[in-house]
Amino acid sequence: AVAEALQYLEIAARNQPDDERNAELLSRLAHLNYLHRNLHEAASLFTSVGKIKRAAGKEQDALWAEVHAVEAMSQRGLLQADEVSAELQRLKCAARDLSFDDVLARALDVEARLHASTCSATDLEQTLAEAEGLIGVSSERARCWAYAALTYHVALDSPAIAAEHGRMGAEVARAAGLRSELFVLLSRRIAVLIPLGRLTAPMGQEAVREAQQMALRNGDLFQRFNIRVNLGVWWMEASIYEQASAEFRNAQSIIDNTQAVTAHVILNYNLGELARRTLRFDEAEGFFSTAERLWEPGTPEYGLSLISAGRGLCALEGGRLSEAVEREHQLPPDHTHWVFNPFSIILLRARIMERKGRSTDAVDYIDGQAKRLRHRMVPTWLNLKLEQARLLRKTAPDKLPSLWGDVLPTARAAGFRETVARISILARR
Repeated sequence: AVAEALQYLEIAARNQPDDERNAELLSRLAHLNYLHRNLHEAASLFTSVGKIKRAAGKEQDALWAEVHAVEAMSQRGLLQADEVSAELQRLKCAARDLSFDDVLARALDVEARLHASTCSATDLEQTLAEAEGLIGVSSERARCWAYAALTYHVALDSPAIAAEHGRMGAEVARAAGLRSELFVLLSRRIAVLIPLGRLTAPMGQEAVREAQQMALRNGDLFQRFNIRVNLGVWWMEASIYEQASAEFRNAQSIIDNTQAVTAHVILNYNLGELARRTLRFDEAEGFFSTAERLWEPGTPEYGLSLISAGRGLCALEGGRLSEAVEREHQLPPDHTHWVFNPFSIILLRARIMERKGRSTDAVDYIDGQAKRLRHRMVPTWLNLKLEQARLLRKTAPDKLPSLWGDVLPTARAAGFRETVARISILARR
């Protein structure tokens, strides 16, 4: 249906002599290409729409189209990060000067994603401070996009704040009948409830149900993919591997035969991680290799580090310590504040220490990293504590009982029944 709609709009736009009507057709065509992740085409079309709208004296519509063009170019890697940032600054200044709150909020959301994907925490804090200033404006659309930007608090130290902004934004969108914005906010809410360990809580299940219902009637391919792949990540973190595999298959069916490069990278990385956790190391290596080959500018920069860590872990399991160490040397230094989930990076470094006969150092290293993630990435914290327990059984089994005091109730609260079972087994040994 999407291919037929694209073809129809292309024909209609070519045969439409009226500039204003042509701009509307081009805008619809650009939007449809964007939803289907044909980002190069979308960027070109949004740029054309902006020029036509500006020539017709419709500056707000022109700036709105240009924000979408910059977003598409950023996600497709057609502009470098500093070029994207410069363009967004230009658009934000113009929007402020003309009091176009919708445009300003939309630009801030694009900017927040940029800073999160490049791990620029200080710049992200500034962007979110700007977005805070828009949640009280009269425009519902502007408020929705401001709240959407504020869900990137998850990349700082406030997943609970991010989840609350997602909830408030969804309420605004629902009341105003802004279905596209509502779908984005529900997708973001699901994503931020994962690090909180709350996706199976009532608030999480409600968001999942509503998002899945909307997905049946929504053409935003990337948001539909995000919902499915994030559900897969949740079940993988919970060690419910069959359900994780089913969600990843659902995600794959959404992006098959598309140009959604970032989505293909994300999917292959997660399929690799699932294979690694289920001890299918050759298969995992294949998925990680595919993700590495597909990665290109526009995909979050930290993706390459996660892929390299995954390949390093596979090398370790294959007895190739020197290769694993080489992979570890490619990774950035440990962050004092992780903007992304660093589980595979921490695990690789700890297991290299273990292989080199430094198990006690590995325990201490995991403990230090876990403390930083305790309230920010609950599933990651739980999995790190399980790894710490595995090492303590070898080095200091008498310390194991003290480990479970906080871990067991947290796993139960998250609904991680397999994690609870593993803890019970470890505790009895």
